[in-house]
Amino acid sequence: VIQWGLIVGPRVPGNYGSNNYLELVSDLAPFEDFMSKFASLDKNTMNGQHEMLYDALYLATYNLAPSPPYDLFSLKWTNVWDSIFSIPEIPEFIIDWRPNAHHVIIVFTDEPGDSYMSPKIDIPVLTKMITTSNDLKTYMFTAPNFMIKSSWEPLALNGGKWFPLAVDPSVLYNSLMDILDETACQ
Repeated sequence: VIQWGLIVGPRVPGNYGSNNYLELVSDLAPFEDFMSKFASLDKNTMNGQHEMLYDALYLATYNLAPSPPYDLFSLKWTNVWDSIFSIPEIPEFIIDWRPNAHHVIIVFTDEPGDSYMSPKIDIPVLTKMITTSNDLKTYMFTAPNFMIKSSWEPLALNGGKWFPLAVDPSVLYNSLMDILDETACQ
């Protein structure tokens, strides 16, 4: 049975101000539960400017990697000019991966990869986390311009793939069906 999870960031509380946060909206759950949480997202809170998606990828892979370079208790959010935080707090930001399942992470973004944690999360750290993880494939959907693509395509690892973030929903749907065929229908 396929389990689905959702991490969203950056979000802005109450759609006002410049505080940004990363949220574990849904830990792994059946599709119906996942879709219910996905459908209830307030799109007005998704206009943050501090894209902490390298941090999201680190947190998502943490329980799959045999020896993560940074313990969750040693990681802190750095505050640029504003407040950056997560729901839940970093030490509780845990994905309950099933040990004997195929693991898949799909990232959708229109921004270059970035980190707002200390220590900073970067491509070498994420590459090690992903390549040493237990049965994990990573897929990236990003804008195709060089700056954005070059910060995400290297992280499409272990048989994963980079896809252009298409405006046409049928293109996105077909790409997602290809991923399901490759990973869940084996």
